[in-house]
Amino acid sequence: QQLNSLRATVSTLEYHGSSVRLELDVQGVDEFTVTMGEADFYCAPVEPGDDVHASWDDDSVHLLTR
Repeated sequence: QQLNSLRATVSTLEYHGSSVRLELDVQGVDEFTVTMGEADFYCAPVEPGDDVHASWDDDSVHLLTR
């Protein structure tokens, strides 16, 4: 498993015009949201309940704190 990656389950899927927003259930994490372009999404579409492997570049992270 690479450094910026994890296993998760898709909980919510929302279409926002040219982008798609996924909420992922990740063990030990309160909230994990992925926003991706629809072209990338349609290369490997998923549905709520699907298990996924998420990975990302360091410069693509936007960490939000409470």
